[in-house]
Amino acid sequence: LNAGYRVSFSHAAQSSIKTDAPMSFVWDVMCAWKRKYEAEVATNMVKDASADNHERQQEKSPPVTDRDNGEAKPESKKKRRKYPKKHPRSEEYLRVMNALMARPENPKVCFDEHPDSNPPSRADGLVRYQPNPQPHWGPKARPSKKVTEEITPPEPKKLKSSE
Repeated sequence: LNAGYRVSFSHAAQSSIKTDAPMSFVWDVMCAWKRKYEAEVATNMVKDASADNHERQQEKSPPVTDRDNGEAKPESKKKRRKYPKKHPRSEEYLRVMNALMARPENPKVCFDEHPDSNPPSRADGLVRYQPNPQPHWGPKARPSKKVTEEITPPEPKKLKSSE
């Protein structure tokens, strides 16, 4: 909205958006968001590291001892990895990502909240996607006939005798 393009939520899926912005601008927005996010993560990591060092210097607690023999245990280091890497990134992925991130920043990209970003229908509390009335709501299995009486086999038809 800040760049002059129209943006709204799609009717097809709850988390998708639609816009009249060109695809190149959409890529610029995604790259700018990635740069901003990575910068925030880096500053948070620096703050966390400096806070941890500061706490360690002030704390100086006695070493943890084993209950059985009273010997001091070495402190275990905690892993800080939030998302373990299951598979390494492919070379093609890295090549494309580097090419996209090497593009110069678009000055039109701005993440400030636009006054028209919240539509009047949402401000009034109207819901675009109605919640399901009960869990697993939707088409059910086709109803079947329930047998309540004993089924008697039909009597065989009598053949007409020709005389």
